[in-house]
Amino acid sequence: MKKIGVFGTCRIDDFSFDDFIKKTTAYPYIFKNSNCTINVRPLGYTTTSSDVLQNLRLIHDKTYMKIKDKFVLHNVFHKHGGKSFIPDIGYDCVILEICSIKKIIHRNSELIFPYEIERVCADSSEYSYESEEFSETVDNIIAIQKLLNCKIILIPPIYTFDGSPEIGCHENISISSKVIQYRMDILDRLRSASDGNDIILFDWNVNIKKHGVATMLTDQFHFSEWGKKYNLKQILDIFESKTVSYPDEDVSFRIPKNNSSLHRYYQMIETRGDCEKYFRILVKYMYDKSFLDKSKNMIDLGAWIGDNTIPWAINIPGTVFAIDPSTDNIKYIDELVYLNNTPNVETICRCISDTNGYAYTTGDIKHAEFNAKGGSIRVETTTLDALYHNKLIDNIGFMHLDVEGYEQNVLDGSLDVLRRFRPVVVWENHLRTDDFNKTNAFFRELKYESFIINELFPHCRPDCRNFISFPTANPDMISDINIFFSITENKPNPDKLFLIHI
Repeated sequence: MKKIGVFGTCRIDDFSFDDFIKKTTAYPYIFKNSNCTINVRPLGYTTTSSDVLQNLRLIHDKTYMKIKDKFVLHNVFHKHGGKSFIPDIGYDCVILEICSIKKIIHRNSELIFPYEIERVCADSSEYSYESEEFSETVDNIIAIQKLLNCKIILIPPIYTFDGSPEIGCHENISISSKVIQYRMDILDRLRSASDGNDIILFDWNVNIKKHGVATMLTDQFHFSEWGKKYNLKQILDIFESKTVSYPDEDVSFRIPKNNSSLHRYYQMIETRGDCEKYFRILVKYMYDKSFLDKSKNMIDLGAWIGDNTIPWAINIPGTVFAIDPSTDNIKYIDELVYLNNTPNVETICRCISDTNGYAYTTGDIKHAEFNAKGGSIRVETTTLDALYHNKLIDNIGFMHLDVEGYEQNVLDGSLDVLRRFRPVVVWENHLRTDDFNKTNAFFRELKYESFIINELFPHCRPDCRNFISFPTANPDMISDINIFFSITENKPNPDKLFLIHI
């Protein structure tokens, strides 16, 4: 049976949902179903990384048995409604909320009292007050993971709310105007500690922004019942998720635990790292060599199942606009976003063309070829320029177009974006049915230089190719790329360069 420890948080302490049954009436709460046990606040009310690590070590080394002073024992393990603690650290996953860097140190025992002193002694000289340094928080979290040898899901303070900031009594701060800065500092510490694999950041503030404060929160410190359950589901999904690796891009990411039972397209994400392999490596190489600016945003148009969107979002700080006409595809990408803590992905469920009108298809909209004439399915279209003018996209440095023959339509509706931002553009073309010469001429009019990427896609039609168009094709950059990719597989023209000028 899997075991989860929920340390430090009262934000999501009620797991009475689905088939979980609550077994205790006081902290530590214990919830069980047929597959999992969840212990909520098993160490008492921990708020800093220092007191969590301290209490875990007290249990690991069994030195908690030496604490005979009931006042000390209460303030270390039993406080804030706790009746006991669980002397076990055999967890498969720990959910750890860090909402404070305030340490209350009891001089006599040299132990940290988290949160506040309960049953206060008269002599304040018995305590000292310290703040964790940035590096101390990071090192403590890493030490917690090594001690437990399990997955750690980190949760930051709530920093998205309405109204004036209120100071929590656990916060080592005295000025209301500094509350957000204080909490964002904690978030930065958690980001620094997170490695995306064993230590995962789950920023529930993204959900507050997405669904609204009124829906998610009851006050600045607590979630609504709906918000609580929404966050809990996502946290448990992260715990149960599977990991996929794309070694050529040096990236790993999580997919749903039931991915193999989903639509056949979504099942393909586990093997997509080998598809368009050198195109993928090329994009990573251009970012690594600063041929592309990581701080700028990108468009992944025809985002499909997010097999490009998520790796790119992991590797760049800029926003990745994942655009696709399928609501199912967007829903799948949205799940990947929270599984992988990539809030820099913004999904847009629209069909992009050259006009605000309609497009048609007779296929599955999850992977469709559109036309402007007719078909059994009609979808409303818009343009990238319309998205830009409506402030849905901005500051574009790279565009990837994979829209099954509709690339030229997309480009015709993107002139303002192309002229304003001058992004590098990768566009797919079927040589036998699409007119790559027309698209090349389109880019030439905009003072772009275009190249065919000399890579065959074994999984696609034999005439399928990627092209890349540069607003400024520096000869040294092109030479660098061609040297780097001088020995590659799957070259349909083995005697030619990787980037062939057209």
